[in-house]
Amino acid sequence: MTDQLFFSRDTKVYVQKGSYHWEIPVLEGFSFSQATNTSEITLAEMADSAGTSRRGRQMFNDSLAPAEWSFSTYARPFKSSGSGSANGVANYHHAVEEVLWAQMVGEGTYSSAASNTGGFVLTGGTAATITTLGTAVSLTVNGDVNDANTVVFDTMPSTIKVGQRVTVGNVTAFVATIDSTAKSVTFDKSVTVADDASIAFNSRFATQTTVTGVPTTSNNNGQGATVQIVANTNGTFSVTLDNGGTGYASGDHLLISAADIAAAFSTALNRTLASDYTASSGDGRSTTPSTSTTGTSFSNLSRTTSDTSGLLVGFGGSNKTTLGTFDLVFVLGGSTGDSSKQKIYKISNCCVNEAALDFDIDGITTINWSGMGTLIEDVASPGVTGTPITEATTDTSNFIRNRLTSLSAVSSLGGTSTTYDLVLTSGNITITNNMSYLTPETLGIVNTPLGHVTGTRSVTGSFTCYLNKENDSSAELFNNLISNTSTVTNEFALQFNVGGSSSRPRIEFDMDRCHLEIPTHSLEDVISLEANFHALPSSVEATNEVTVRYVGS
Repeated sequence: MTDQLFFSRDTKVYVQKGSYHWEIPVLEGFSFSQATNTSEITLAEMADSAGTSRRGRQMFNDSLAPAEWSFSTYARPFKSSGSGSANGVANYHHAVEEVLWAQMVGEGTYSSAASNTGGFVLTGGTAATITTLGTAVSLTVNGDVNDANTVVFDTMPSTIKVGQRVTVGNVTAFVATIDSTAKSVTFDKSVTVADDASIAFNSRFATQTTVTGVPTTSNNNGQGATVQIVANTNGTFSVTLDNGGTGYASGDHLLISAADIAAAFSTALNRTLASDYTASSGDGRSTTPSTSTTGTSFSNLSRTTSDTSGLLVGFGGSNKTTLGTFDLVFVLGGSTGDSSKQKIYKISNCCVNEAALDFDIDGITTINWSGMGTLIEDVASPGVTGTPITEATTDTSNFIRNRLTSLSAVSSLGGTSTTYDLVLTSGNITITNNMSYLTPETLGIVNTPLGHVTGTRSVTGSFTCYLNKENDSSAELFNNLISNTSTVTNEFALQFNVGGSSSRPRIEFDMDRCHLEIPTHSLEDVISLEANFHALPSSVEATNEVTVRYVGS
């Protein structure tokens, strides 16, 4: 009889959830295994009258350990064609591996024909514009100022607001605090200006800034709609719908509070804006409620057609004791297309424990996935029907080139807001759920794992860059960290644009509150620094350590 051998390169991997299944193209090095937990009984006694001492032992299987699996995939964003298996609606942002993200951050419930019945539809009206209440004005300086943050003026009108921008010489600064009694303004940076000089306070943003997921309220029963707001450099604002929400009726009003708008832009710009610096001047109105706005959908994933909003992986539903489960199917010999030459292993009730993204300078962006399941079975068939969801798995235009990656690092460590100019040579980001499995301990049988429970969510990573002595570069970052002994938890806003800041495809990892460890020096041909970071939530119970956004092409 001819031996039937299997080659790893012929393996196909599928994720099965309910009646749906996705093909996941994996790289070399995938693995799956399951061990047993055993008990050993030994005898240890002294000699009898004949000098005999029993020294035997017995082994017993107590339980099966959780099955463990791991594999790597390329990060592959794409836009739906409208005729593919991922979505019947064209131009929505997806990722080949999105099913794994959905299971990692929540229940991962999938709908093949998502209906946002009652979703809010923005049709114009006064919600399409937002007024800026921080008024542009010029004030006269009262007294010379030499390299200081606080400037006294002849007058102090009430229209001056925290967060407004000024340009003094070559310095662009922002209003940090206002003392109306002393007629003084403290800026986030020091300025030098002469007595009687004029300083112009600008109501516009220095660069076009976009915020997403801004919450809204309604004058009726609708809820959950969020908006994207773009602040343009000419002082105008535009609003588009991010998420239609549910429960809206025709003619309902969608309201956006000034405080929510200010909070969103404060986070995006890493500086405080007064709550009335930006404010909604009205509302939008829905016409006939939408019946299908996103096509297919996962819970905790928000997809749009916007190249700015893309596919958002949200962690808001991840504070649960259990997360999404699925079956993982490894078809050895799957690419042969001959069922007689295949061996199929199925891991039941899997969970995603960790996703680790690596972006070395010369590679293609890769995500290393790992997790656990209850049982590995040798099955005759995968047990799924219908066509697998495979859209974009064979495309060659959705790979991300690491060399295009950029990092934005902003911190007020030391009292002054600084944007560090860091050019990466490599980096990684790891998101871990710290799962564990519960297994009974009944005597006399081999127990099997019941299911998983979540542990502490952890978002960590590191990045490397060359040691650079330029202003606001890596050498200054090292010096600021090692010399600051008064800050217990330092706070950096890090945004990794993997694949580029504006190119497509790309992935954005936005972490507003990162604690950086002191970088270590790597003494090679070109000396470099490696910094480890820990992304932290805004509060201990929050889920906003990181925002992951895919943008397809």
